[in-house]
Amino acid sequence: MRGTEKANIFFSPSSIHGALAMVYAGAQGRTAQEMKPYYGDNLPATHRNFRRFIASLRSYKANKLEVANALWGQKNFSFSPEFLALIKECYDGALFQVDFSQPAEAIAPINQWANEKTHGKIPTILYAHNVNKDTHLVLTMRHISKVFGSGLLIPRKLRTRHGKSTGI
Repeated sequence: MRGTEKANIFFSPSSIHGALAMVYAGAQGRTAQEMKPYYGDNLPATHRNFRRFIASLRSYKANKLEVANALWGQKNFSFSPEFLALIKECYDGALFQVDFSQPAEAIAPINQWANEKTHGKIPTILYAHNVNKDTHLVLTMRHISKVFGSGLLIPRKLRTRHGKSTGI
């Protein structure tokens, strides 16, 4: 990331987890097999838990959570209706179709979406050289959480999915 030495970079673990879970939801064959060790056999529970996680964050009166997820699929490429329904239900996501064989035209709505959803903070997320005729799907995910007031509790220990306790 040349030229950004003084920039703030933040990666949200929940966003990364959600993005990969969305990818896994649509994965088949070798990709699904390679992702399976990280998500296990109970993928429907993973999706339900992410939906509950987002709902729980939205339920805090002192917290304002904005969620925006989008799938940018190759025009005329067939996506499973069940996959699209799951993305909408569990991730508040939608599919928009673009033609990646025309990179400049394909990235324009994606960048416009990013600019709008980040309130102008991220006007460009893709450049024409980032996509090509072999691109079939781009996933964009944006979560903004604003916590107001006091009384936010941060646990000193967390439990892993295997039940082990770990300090933070």
